[in-house]
Amino acid sequence: MKNKPLVMVSALALSFLSSCGFKTRQNITILHGIEYSDRAVDKEALDDYFSDNDDYPSYSALKENVPDLLDNVKSLKVDDAFEESLHLMRFSAGPNGLLQGETFLSHHDTFFRLGGAWGGYGVTQFVIQTGDDGDWLYYLYSYGSGIHQTDIGVFNLITDKFYQIEGLDLEINKDYAFVLDESDNSIDIYEAGIFPFVLEGNFDFQSYHVKTKALIIEDVGKMEKKAIE
Repeated sequence: MKNKPLVMVSALALSFLSSCGFKTRQNITILHGIEYSDRAVDKEALDDYFSDNDDYPSYSALKENVPDLLDNVKSLKVDDAFEESLHLMRFSAGPNGLLQGETFLSHHDTFFRLGGAWGGYGVTQFVIQTGDDGDWLYYLYSYGSGIHQTDIGVFNLITDKFYQIEGLDLEINKDYAFVLDESDNSIDIYEAGIFPFVLEGNFDFQSYHVKTKALIIEDVGKMEKKAIE
C-alpha cells in the first residue's frame, strides 16, 4: 500500500471544459467541507420542488407547523470555478421535520436530494471531479438512529443521474472521510472521526472537524459505478 500525503484540495487545470457549462478546466478534483455562503436560496423554486414531489407527501403539513421552514436553508460554498453551475443547499439541524440537516443540489434548473441525514450527520464532505473519466460529484453522508451508517453518493454532472459504487462495503457505526492524493489526483477513503460544531451565533447550522485515521480504499473514483434507475 503506497504512502499517501493527506492533501485536502487539489486543482490541475489543463484545457477548457464546456460540455456541462462549467467555467473550469479538465482534470480538476476539488474537495469541499461543509462551509456556508451568503448566496441566495431560491425559496420559491425549492417550495415548488417539494410541493410537486411525491417523495414529500407531508411537506404541506410540515410547512404549516414550521412557517419559516425555507428560511432554515443556507447555501454551501463551492469553488469559484463551479459556482455558476452548481448550487448546494442545506437545511439547519433545527426542528425541520424529516428535512432536518438534509442537503440538496440545484443543477440544470432541477433539485436533487443528496443522501440522508436523519439520525446522522448528513453530508459531511463532497468532491467535484472533472476529466477524461467524466464529470462527477462524490459526497459522503451518514444517517441512522441506533445503527450509524455512512454511504458514498455519486452524481453524474452531465446526465444528472445518480450512481452507486459497485462492491462498496463501508462498516456500520464508523465514519469516513475523503482525502485527495495530489500525486495522482485520486480520491481516497479513510476511516475518520467526525466532530460536529455549530457556527457562532447560528446554533442550528453545523459544520464538521474531520480527523483521518486509516486508509480504507484507494481511488474510489476508479471503482466501477452503476446507474441507479
